[in-house]
Order: sequence, then C-alpha cells, then structure tokens
Amino acid sequence: MAMQMFEKWRLPDMLSDVKLALATAMTSETPGPNHEAAIQILKESLRLDEKRNDVQRQLKKLETIVSLEGCLARADQGDRHKELQNYWMGESERIGERYHNDDSIRQAELFMARGKFKSAEKLLKQRLVKCMDEKGPRRISKCQHLIFSSLFLSFGSSLHPEDNHSQVRAVVDQAAAALAAYRELGPYSAPLEFILHVSQALKSLGQNQDGQESNMVYAEALRYLGIGESISERLRRDLCSSSGLESLRQKQLLVASSTHDDIFNHALALTFALGDAEKMWRWTQRAKASALSDLVGSQLDLYTRQRPPTFVVDDQIVKLLEDEARLVRKLESAVSIDKISTSMELERVRSMMEEHPRLGRLLASRAGKTDL
Repeated sequence: MAMQMFEKWRLPDMLSDVKLALATAMTSETPGPNHEAAIQILKESLRLDEKRNDVQRQLKKLETIVSLEGCLARADQGDRHKELQNYWMGESERIGERYHNDDSIRQAELFMARGKFKSAEKLLKQRLVKCMDEKGPRRISKCQHLIFSSLFLSFGSSLHPEDNHSQVRAVVDQAAAALAAYRELGPYSAPLEFILHVSQALKSLGQNQDGQESNMVYAEALRYLGIGESISERLRRDLCSSSGLESLRQKQLLVASSTHDDIFNHALALTFALGDAEKMWRWTQRAKASALSDLVGSQLDLYTRQRPPTFVVDDQIVKLLEDEARLVRKLESAVSIDKISTSMELERVRSMMEEHPRLGRLLASRAGKTDL
C-alpha cells in the first residue's frame, strides 16, 4: 500500500530509490530467504525503470542483483545462483554499453565533468528541441535540469562583470523551466535532490550579490525548499493514512533519507542569511512539528493494534478514520475517471476531520503544521 502511495502521486524516481534502499536493508544478514525476496523486489522495480527508460537506475539495481546472486551462489552448493549471477551480469553489460553510447545527454554530462560547461549547454539545448519534438517529458525534464546545472556551473566565467546580473537571472529562469518540466510528469514529481540542488545553487549565487539582489536570490532559494517540504509533507500524510508493517517501513526509509532533514537545515540557514527572524521561527516550528509527526505517526498503527479491549473511543472518530483509510485505498486503485470524485470525497472527509477537536490536531501533526 505504501508503495502505491508513491505511485499515486507519480513519484517514480523516489519509489525506485526506496525499493533499492528496502532491498539493501533486507539483505544485511546471512544469505537466505530475505535475499530472494529482495531480488524479487528489485526485478519488479527494474521492469518499471525499463518502461521509463531510466538507464541509471536500471544499472544500480542490476549491480545489486548481481551482488545478491553472488552471495547466494557462495552459500549454495548448486550452480543455479551462479548461472543467475552470470545472466544478470550480462544484462548489466548490455544496458551499460547502451548507456555509455547514449545520446547527447551522456555527452553533455561528460562535457560538464571536464569543465566544458558552455559546450554542454549548447549540446543540451539542441537535444531539448529534439526531445520536445519527440514529446518525451522525462527526457525534457532531464535536459532542463542539466541545462540548469551547466548554467550555474559556468557562472562567473564571463569576462564582463556587468553581465553578472543577467547570468543570475538566466540561472533563476532556467531553474523555473526545469521545475515546470518535472511538474509535467505530475504535481509532486520534482525530485527532492533537484529541489535541494537548486536551493543550494541559488544560495551560492546570493553570496556573490549585494543587498537587495542577494535577498531576492535567497528568497527564491527558500521558495524551492517550501516546494520540497510540500512534497515531503504529502508523502508523510499519505503514509500516515495507511497501516501495516510495510507502511511503517516505508515511512522509516522516508524519514531516514538525508533529503528529508536537509530541507529544514538548508531553510534555516537561508532564513539566517536573510536575517528574517519571523521566517526562521516558522521554519524552526515546522521542523519540530515534522519530527514529532514522524515520531507519533510511526506509533499510531502499533497503538491501534495494542489498544486494550475496554478502551472506549468516540464513534465519530472511528467512522472518520475508517472512511479516510477506505478512500485512500480506493484512490490508489481508481482509474482516471474515478480519481477526481474519490479525491473530492477524501477532501470532504478530511475537512470534517479538521473540524473535530481531536482529529484536527492529528491532521495538523501529520502535515507537520502543529504549532509547538
């Protein structure tokens, strides 16, 4: 169910990475059934990566599968796992060769690695036109992201100091173009790594500006972190609506990811740079409320299952929570024609929950909005 939450909000990159992290966490012990289960998870995720033509994530998973099959081969007397390891090594080599011979996106990445940022930018803009003609939204977002990186990395290379302002404007505008491209994949599809990359890049640019220009760039960096928090908040909220061991495991992985904490850490650093005490206080409260929400949310399912039989609860609370969970499950499997009506019904139930004195605080805690 928790995996479906990531799919529902169209966050395939994060879902793919979570599955890889889950498989890795499952195989920290002696080779056995967990290794077999982890390989199955990776194979299923690999098929999704292949459909999205995400070669980099395919290669990461293939590398892990080869390693796991190797562990099983060393612990097994037969040849089955050794043969499987050889098979997956062949797949990795085949896809790896295709990746290294890939189009101009790969060539542009090599240009950037060598510090040839202008060459990379030119190549990427040519590729972007082709991607737009092919109507490939994933590759369009990749191109826009890399164009942003090349523009930022080439900042300051101009021999004319008066071009500084226009360079900053170009980087800010390109960040917006990349974000818009990611949003074409879905409202919550911008990777948190991209959000953090943009905010850190803008913060770096702001340090080289004076007065009002510096504050403008810092404020823009903070705006991106607000977008990142919204993505993270939506994931936490929906995971809290689910139940079961898988949901708790996924929430632990989400909370443990460095990007989860980095959003708040970078935001606080920016508010300090802006000298805005009010914004700093607000972000501090949101960080504290988010941490409390994650702690409480991870215990809700356990508490429900261990509640004493004599414990009396408000019938309205039970009904609203059951309705919410039912609609969340329905939304996961709904086809496009039903998604709108189901979403509206879910929002109606959550509005009623917000008006309830106890459930209102629960929703606020889930979303990290509790004022501590």
